[in-house]
Amino acid sequence: MTVNLVSAWSAAGIGTCVVVEASLSRNSNNDDATATYKKRLRIAFDIGTTPNFMDSVAASFVAITHTHIDHIGAIFNHARSFRLSHGGKHCKYFVPKQSINDIFSAIESMSQLVKEALIPKENVVGIEAGDEIQLIYGGPPIYLRAFSVSHRDIAALGYQLVTKIVRTNYCGKKKRDLLKEEYRDMSHKQIGEQVRKGVDIRIPKIVLGTEISVDFAYTGDAGSNSFLSNRPLSADCEHERRKYERSLIFLRQMFSQASTLVMELTFLTYECEREKKLAKDRGHIHISEVSAVLRHNGWFCRDKPGNIVFLHISPRHKPVKKALDLIIAGLRQGSTEREFQQIKEYCFVAVEALFPEVVRSDDHFSKKIKDHIKAGCISISFCLQHGLID
Repeated sequence: MTVNLVSAWSAAGIGTCVVVEASLSRNSNNDDATATYKKRLRIAFDIGTTPNFMDSVAASFVAITHTHIDHIGAIFNHARSFRLSHGGKHCKYFVPKQSINDIFSAIESMSQLVKEALIPKENVVGIEAGDEIQLIYGGPPIYLRAFSVSHRDIAALGYQLVTKIVRTNYCGKKKRDLLKEEYRDMSHKQIGEQVRKGVDIRIPKIVLGTEISVDFAYTGDAGSNSFLSNRPLSADCEHERRKYERSLIFLRQMFSQASTLVMELTFLTYECEREKKLAKDRGHIHISEVSAVLRHNGWFCRDKPGNIVFLHISPRHKPVKKALDLIIAGLRQGSTEREFQQIKEYCFVAVEALFPEVVRSDDHFSKKIKDHIKAGCISISFCLQHGLID
């Protein structure tokens, strides 16, 4: 599976929505290399009120990290828009389980206000850290995983999209090679006759193992303590303990395996003690913590690191050139030279929210990079190579 970023728009306190599209092109039947399955699946992470809302309307699934208004504020508009554009079908929403009763109350109140049923209860799924939910059946299995993060005093989760491929001795073989030796020289007609008699003509299947691919990960809003230490275990039973342990595994795999990691980065002034305190108190990441988080979780040790997309930048860091300069300066200060060279090569920033509504004629920087933004993001490496930032 390949997961492509469709669009990312995020401004701290205003709105966040990340839309991805999974291209399902692997074998639909792991036992037969000739059977292919092609489909596109769109998924949104968080559903704040953002300019990329129309990209999210095609999302069959929405995973909400927490219930702050800038991350859930457009859920009712999305539910209605999806239903209208999909022949009356309903989208499925994943939310932190601790918040589900509050969400049900909000749905009931809004439905009463607008005099129509907006979201059926069965389409809102409470999810806990350590959960793994299969999103689609009948094709390449895609799973949504949830892991615990710390964000102020509210229930919050991060998410991953994972593909699992079960490898057997059937994989990669031609159909005739799967036959028992005594049937391999038979014609199609003779083989058909044996099948109709109920004869087992295939060699025994042996499971060789399962390949797990972490194709996409999203932290949501999260303080650095989510990633720099193993938070105390508060599980009261074995079931909760196992979920907690799975959550930690998912979190570590996010840094060590994810092809694309979308990571919050709210405050950017490296030396500013006030911003550092705000980040700690409000459960966000400060630029001075980024390299420590990546280092602690082994991202710098990967043979081929995945891409990192920073988002959720505070509007205080506008305009876009100021924000990018602060990010580069902060990464330089917090990293060794080798680490900086590695991170800049794979680093992108979601910058759409940092542009003014109308770009002034003398704003040459904004005009230059506008044409090089893809899915709402700009490459740090590209900006440095072309002298757009220092």
